[in-house]
Amino acid sequence: MRIPPWVWLLLVLAFVGMLSHRWTPSAQNVPDGVIVAANPPLQTELTRAASWQLQGYSIKALANFEARARLLSVAWYRIGRESALSPVDVAISWGQMSDSRNINALSWSHSSRFLTYRYQNAPPIAQSDLDKQIANLHVVPANPQVLKSIEDLPAGAAVFIKGVLIRADAPDGWYWQSSLTRTDTGAGACELIWLTEVRVQ
Repeated sequence: MRIPPWVWLLLVLAFVGMLSHRWTPSAQNVPDGVIVAANPPLQTELTRAASWQLQGYSIKALANFEARARLLSVAWYRIGRESALSPVDVAISWGQMSDSRNINALSWSHSSRFLTYRYQNAPPIAQSDLDKQIANLHVVPANPQVLKSIEDLPAGAAVFIKGVLIRADAPDGWYWQSSLTRTDTGAGACELIWLTEVRVQ
């Protein structure tokens, strides 16, 4: 008996779903109004170049990164080459997009290393502002405590995040590089961060 291709697709998607745990915090229990200032993440030049080895990858530091933001979602990954370096994505927002009214006006999805949203008719704020006030961070943890801290973050919390944006190179030529701007969207627009600190503000 020949199994139709669409059945195989469903099986693969189900398997991936079992291996990647993801959740989107509800904004229902957070009062309306901006809870994090409109300041975007602070990205600064390094005082000196830094590089190190991690699990066979060459890691190069690109810029310092700090953010005071609202936690939008967390997604854990256990498959794919990227998951060996970055087992979790953390999505954050600030400014108008830290307001529960604007968050709840969108339908969110956080999977396959992407943070996506949908809306009906029109976005709650100008599209250009919306895209500049959210970010998806691919987290490379500096130590086990960082992962534990992410696990303990309350849904919708205001958080402080600190680390270094990086590029990772493999011996076979594969590489993964962080975005260095707040204005890009789509593939390659996420931040790849060596995360040293995350806590509730």
